[in-house]
Amino acid sequence: MIIFISSCIISLIIIFNKRKNTNNILETSVDVQIAEPRNLTNNQIIADADDNDDFDIFLGSSYIGRILFTIQSFEVIFFLYNLFIQAILLIPGLLYDMTYIEWRNFFVILYFIFSIFSSSILIIPSFEFFCFPFIRFRNPFCHLISFKYIINDEKYDKKNDKNNKRINLFFIILGVFFFLLYIIGFITKIFLVTKDVFEILISIFIFTYYISIILSYFLLSLKFIKDIFCFKPVKKWPQHRFLLF
Repeated sequence: MIIFISSCIISLIIIFNKRKNTNNILETSVDVQIAEPRNLTNNQIIADADDNDDFDIFLGSSYIGRILFTIQSFEVIFFLYNLFIQAILLIPGLLYDMTYIEWRNFFVILYFIFSIFSSSILIIPSFEFFCFPFIRFRNPFCHLISFKYIINDEKYDKKNDKNNKRINLFFIILGVFFFLLYIIGFITKIFLVTKDVFEILISIFIFTYYISIILSYFLLSLKFIKDIFCFKPVKKWPQHRFLLF
């Protein structure tokens, strides 16, 4: 319940945090303007090269925690598949034993809907895991953050992004802390138990992240349907690609 409530709050903030940024509106027209060539000075060329070369020691050190999160992501994916498969296999037996026909028919309908959409639900975290965002992307939470840009019809400006340094620092601190707990755990059992609790907290964090993505897809589709039935002018939304970072 804590994971579900936290995921609902995160997805609601992402979807319904409407803001207007006139300086960074996404162009959705089909007309493409060809940029005119610019004469760049040597200083401008060097500055652009420095902006593109973002892989530094700070980013490399963050892979201590990024690899840890990737390993824990596999455990979360395995838990999700195990949860859904057990639900599909065990719920029919519980429905068969129910004595109240009205309640049984109601839960049979819910079970039928759950069985149909379970594969569609599982494909979202599966796709997120096999993209290995914690290793490949500078901001591994870009899939969830991309909803914010889509709902506000904004384009992403990499130069104005200040979150990547904080995220790298986040992974460095967690990675070093876990590594120290793992080493000291061979000496004292207290640190070994603390390491296990730390792994559980990371799994809960990743689980919340996956559920937030699923709920964001659901809320975004509801918002889109609401705009259609309310006869509101719907802009041409761009194709949802989370590779914004």
